[in-house]
Amino acid sequence: MTQRTFWIIVIKIFGIFLIVESVVVIPQSISGLAYLGFSDNEGAVITMIGGIVVLLIFILILRLFVYKPEWLIDKLKLDKGFPEETIDFNINKGAVISVATIILGGVLFIDGLPLLVKQLFVFYQEDSMSGRFGDKPSTQWLILYGIKTAAGYFIVSNHVAFAKFVDKQSGAE
Repeated sequence: MTQRTFWIIVIKIFGIFLIVESVVVIPQSISGLAYLGFSDNEGAVITMIGGIVVLLIFILILRLFVYKPEWLIDKLKLDKGFPEETIDFNINKGAVISVATIILGGVLFIDGLPLLVKQLFVFYQEDSMSGRFGDKPSTQWLILYGIKTAAGYFIVSNHVAFAKFVDKQSGAE
């Protein structure tokens, strides 16, 4: 394995990790926008601009880290200055991305499941206080942790397809 291939794998793993974390950050930004949108117009505009900036940063990082790691390696000169040209690993790039996908999806699932169960319990407790689904304070968190847990399960169960997609998309550009 060359140094360039090693750095491509490391950058893609980091990019996949950022995608997993965006599952939590982006919905929280949207719920913050919805909450502030009704109370203060000036604060809502500033928060909306901040949310759009965060979304654009995530899109840029996704594009650079997952789809264009070669450009990032060239600009940062990560493959220069090492005495050896190759690194002796007998591991397929797709296998490493697949293992990283399983680990990151597992972390997402393991992190989300207890919080989902807790929010289900809180939701059940709030059932006597409020009659409608949207009126309960825990509804947003219940939906967020449900999506996080489902996304973790989906990533783990489809890790091969996800790894092939990431590898194919980076080779196409």
